[in-house]
Order: sequence, then C-alpha cells, then structure tokens
Amino acid sequence: MFRDRLAKFQTKLFERGVDVALIRDDDNVYYLTGYYDYLHMEFGRTKILVVPKEGDVLLITPSIDLNSATAAARILNEMRMIKSSQELQFALHAGEIAVSEVALASQKAALDALRPGVTAESIHAEYPEVIQGAGYEYPFRCGRATGFSFLEAPQLVTGDKTIIQPGMVLAVDGSVSVDKFRAQIGDSFIITDDGWEPLTHHTKSVDELVL
Repeated sequence: MFRDRLAKFQTKLFERGVDVALIRDDDNVYYLTGYYDYLHMEFGRTKILVVPKEGDVLLITPSIDLNSATAAARILNEMRMIKSSQELQFALHAGEIAVSEVALASQKAALDALRPGVTAESIHAEYPEVIQGAGYEYPFRCGRATGFSFLEAPQLVTGDKTIIQPGMVLAVDGSVSVDKFRAQIGDSFIITDDGWEPLTHHTKSVDELVL
C-alpha cells in the first residue's frame, strides 16, 4: 500500500517537472511511508522525508526516533520473509515462465536441425540437450509426422533413422515437464527442398500467452 502511494506520488512529481519533494508534515510522512515519529507529537524537532521524482526516498529524523524507525524496518523485514499467497503465486508463475522459455528454446534447437537429408533421430538429438542442459528430465520425442492420421511416421525420436524428405509434414514440439506443470509449444512444418515452411503462425511471446 505505502509503496504504491510513493510510486504514484513520484509519478506525479515527474509529470509536473518537480525534481524532489521535501515532506515535513507528520501525517503526510505516515501517508507515504507508514512511519510515525516518537509518540507522534510535535516537539519542534526537524523531520524530513526526501522524495525524488525517481529512485529511493530518504528519511531524516532525530536520533531519538532512530529506534522507532529501525524497529519499523525490522517489522517490514520480518513481513517480507514470509510471502503472502499472492506473492507465492507470482513466484510460481515466474517459475512457469522460466520452464516455458526452456521449452521454446528446445523447439528452436530442433528447428535449427530440421532440413531434408537428415535423419529423424538427428533432429531429436538437438532437442534434449537444451532441456537437460537446463536441469530437466530427458524428453521422449520432439515431434512426428502428421497427415491422414494424427500420429504418422516418421517419429522425431532416438532410433528413427528415416531420412527427412521434401513434402513431409512434421509437427515439431518443445516441451518441459515438472511437478504439477508442463510447458509445451508445437507447430507444424512442410519440409521444402532447402528447409521448412511453417503451417502455423502462433505467437511465441510469453506476454501474449495465457499460462
């Protein structure tokens, strides 16, 4: 709450061309920081909250109030050690994004190897290096052919020595599995004389995906 207030106040300072604000009113200091001085009474002592238009703020307070300010900092530190349910969800979501980025990188590795004249298993060989290199388990396969049936030969998996040829249509995936979460990215490609052409054009930006 207080952090949001400070950020909003700093934004307004920036918008109005004010480099720094010096706040002396006790109620305003509390409104922005949650800090009260000793007994919250006026003793004629100088206390200033220095708020720049961006960056960290500075609280100038008499030494008699130092213990109060330090105690408040300790309380905040203790609060920050134990995350709220919302903060834990943010952390979990960040982990899911990291897993998704590895899945995307594994698909790219397979696509870099995808071209006519190579074996199906050689395409798969590039795929697990990225996944295992990031510390995840060895994956089963990175794709397969599609056509009349959803699953057709060849399979992009170790042991399939089928030569990739122009005219094939292959689904190439990138995937990573962890406990209670799996990230999988897949697209279909036509094999051309000198490479491949995508059939699907879905976004790969995590910001545009719902995880």
